[in-house]
Amino acid sequence: MEEKEFEHIVNRMRPLVTTLVTRFCDATSLEEDAEDLIQDVWVLLWNQRDKLEEVRNLEAWMTTLTKNLCVSRYRKRRQVHLLPITDYEFVNDHSAAYGVEEKENTQLMRDLLNSLPRNTRKILYLRNIKGMSLDEIATVTGRPKTSIKSSLTTAKHQVLTLLKQKK
Repeated sequence: MEEKEFEHIVNRMRPLVTTLVTRFCDATSLEEDAEDLIQDVWVLLWNQRDKLEEVRNLEAWMTTLTKNLCVSRYRKRRQVHLLPITDYEFVNDHSAAYGVEEKENTQLMRDLLNSLPRNTRKILYLRNIKGMSLDEIATVTGRPKTSIKSSLTTAKHQVLTLLKQKK
């Protein structure tokens, strides 16, 4: 592929790629990465230009390429980079103020959780304390997985709303 052909494809696909990247970035809070992602799509397209002759539907291929690149960037951003324990600086702050504040926060969370319906509390407990998967919670409670997911989302929103009201 020559440069002119590449420019033609870029000009033809620019609206599609820009729309896909912008929507993805808006949905995943990666707005600052939008321009970089668009440029990365063009670089990837250039690097894979030899494969373009085999492509039957350029628009579908570009959509897949763009989506995969966006998802890859999102996953990289979400990765937690863990440091060895020796790289952390431990703070031994057992001052009176620290202890009082921690007790107040613990009591506040207890009160917030106790204000939730019993079934919702149970689901939160199984998910966040016991570390159970949605499938495991569904099995234990006898409720569908989608219902569990919905209950967790609702519970988190309720806790956040109550927390904002209390503080």
